[in-house]
Amino acid sequence: MRKTPLALAAAALVVSVTAVGTSAAPTGRFRPAVTVGSDGNEPLIRSAPDGTLYVSALQHLYVSTDSGRHWAQSAGSPYSTTLNQNSDSSIQVDAKGRLYMTFDWPYAGATAVCTSDDRAKTMQCNPAVVPGGTDRMWLAVKDPSTSYLVTNEGLYQTIFGVSSDRGSTYLPRQTTAATVADPTDGPLLVSPKTGKVVQPIIDNLTNATATDNFQSGTGVLRVFDPSATAVPADVVTYPIPLTAGGALPGAAYGRDGTLYVTAEKAIVGNGGKIAGVGVQVARSRDDGKTWTVLPMIPGTTTGTSTFVALGAGKAGHVGLIFYRARVAGNPGTVPASTHWDAVFAESTDALSAHPHWTMTTVDKDVHIGVICATAGCVGNGRFAGDFLDASFDAKDRPQIVWMRNLPGNSTDTQIRYTTVR
Repeated sequence: MRKTPLALAAAALVVSVTAVGTSAAPTGRFRPAVTVGSDGNEPLIRSAPDGTLYVSALQHLYVSTDSGRHWAQSAGSPYSTTLNQNSDSSIQVDAKGRLYMTFDWPYAGATAVCTSDDRAKTMQCNPAVVPGGTDRMWLAVKDPSTSYLVTNEGLYQTIFGVSSDRGSTYLPRQTTAATVADPTDGPLLVSPKTGKVVQPIIDNLTNATATDNFQSGTGVLRVFDPSATAVPADVVTYPIPLTAGGALPGAAYGRDGTLYVTAEKAIVGNGGKIAGVGVQVARSRDDGKTWTVLPMIPGTTTGTSTFVALGAGKAGHVGLIFYRARVAGNPGTVPASTHWDAVFAESTDALSAHPHWTMTTVDKDVHIGVICATAGCVGNGRFAGDFLDASFDAKDRPQIVWMRNLPGNSTDTQIRYTTVR
């Protein structure tokens, strides 16, 4: 969660496509990548009903009104300043086009929520929806009246709140026990079919860094109850049959109500050492009570993958964005000469037992060296923060964002974006 210095945009790269388990690749399906901006990292992307695109990157917010071809940084929030070097953020858009954005100000400070009805030209902000020292907040929208918020008070204790006034205030409804140290939690989600409110987390009572979880951490799905009152340890949980990876867990609901969760899967070699990291997906048709684990994504069974994020659209349409290196090993300990690409894996039959995937390199050589996440990670290995993002718009087109180091510069970074032509 580190703000990056202002830097000039690099030239867009032409994507390359490889079909895996399909008869032909959709050559030229994706546009060349463009630069969104250079302030912030951990990008998240959402599309409004009118086609406006929003990218949050820590406390910074970017807007595009021409389908992602050009981007401008919003000056609407009083917190969009280069003075804050650390934060977290989350964004959502409701069916009427209202933008919701949450972040902590400064890092480990109060959780703020801002809303906008004019494409982020102006924003109305409550700077302390949840006071105290908070971390890793997430938003989810049920309908134009109701939205949900989670944040970790004291960095670790998750508080779940409900808003019935379009994001102006949030009332606490549930909280986890203060003794549970689970800061590595994924996005807050609402089932479009049942209205269930869920959140995947890494079950990690020792509070080890995410990079240490490849063989020890496991996935857990929290199921919140918006009608409950705030009492400790009153959150239902279901196990997720995936091991934890090197970053936060990725998850999304498809429009048919299928829940997908993704994580990196360690490929263990001789002596129990990590010989590579692949990508795996599990899906649930009953909000996490039961799961089907899909085969490892073809093309990731060798080399190393990390920071896997997931988006879902119509039934069976799923997309994964992650960083990928041909060198095998733990992402946090690979050789300093390791080159990483941003890769997008897409399936339109993810409801089948053996989905077909198309692998697209959307940006080559986005980073050289190790990649790591969360509190145990320092240096340029944390250029991307803790995650990246993929989502689908109303026309079922993937919207993809990631981070890139500038060529020849180990510190300056850019937020990058692409979609289909």
